[in-house]
Amino acid sequence: MKEARKRLSSCGVTSPRWRQQEEECPIAVCEGNFTCMDNEVCVRPNECRCRHGYFGANCETKERQEERKRFY
Repeated sequence: MKEARKRLSSCGVTSPRWRQQEEECPIAVCEGNFTCMDNEVCVRPNECRCRHGYFGANCETKERQEERKRFY
């Protein structure tokens, strides 16, 4: 744990809810009951959101290509 804290502290973050990946930092950690599903991405510690192109309560619905074109 001390080694992980040293890595994180180089980013100015010392919380175990954030981690460092290569040169990027910090990256939120979603784990345990808050682990993100396949179509989700961790945006803050223990908070998942739908990946781009997915929506719904469980991010199970994929946006159709035609719908996306209307907004761009």
